[in-house]
Amino acid sequence: MKISVGYVEKDNKGVMCYGKEDMFGVVLVIKEKRENEGMCDRERVVGKMVDVRVEDEGSY
Repeated sequence: MKISVGYVEKDNKGVMCYGKEDMFGVVLVIKEKRENEGMCDRERVVGKMVDVRVEDEGSY
């Protein structure tokens, strides 16, 4: 697993703006073998992470 943190400047001009305001961005990279076993669990966990970000008005 790799986690990167970086500064994101406010961007309200882009079509798909990532920075709604000046903030820090966090990127989580998970590298795993693609196996059927556990695939549903990974999909559930990633889905939950996305849901949490959307609830906090974040982006993903």
